[in-house]
Amino acid sequence: MDDHDSLSRLLALNRQTPGVPREFVPTDFPDDVVRATKVFGSPVRLAILRALQDGPIRQQDLIDAVGIAYSTFRTNIAELLEAGAVQVVDPQARRGRQPISYVIALPEVRRLGAALLAWATESNNNQ
Repeated sequence: MDDHDSLSRLLALNRQTPGVPREFVPTDFPDDVVRATKVFGSPVRLAILRALQDGPIRQQDLIDAVGIAYSTFRTNIAELLEAGAVQVVDPQARRGRQPISYVIALPEVRRLGAALLAWATESNNNQ
């Protein structure tokens, strides 16, 4: 399932939510804006990114640093990996018993942040 399908399902749910007028549910988000909201739209994902800002961290150390359950970590790290904001340091570690380490993909995080800011600025100027 791609980002567009996920967004479409979310928007469909929002349209069905009582009290949310249909005209307030935009459907024309640029792909980078959707990806940026996945990265920056969660306090847990922001905490993971903050913990990674000093360099690569082993998975268990990252979970401990953020202070979340493993299941919560898996859900959120999957979103960050899918968005390209985080990378596995050694992809071979996934297959073996070596500890998995993650690193922030700073150029992609900066690019997504800039895309979100540009979109927000453009949207604000059009009002």
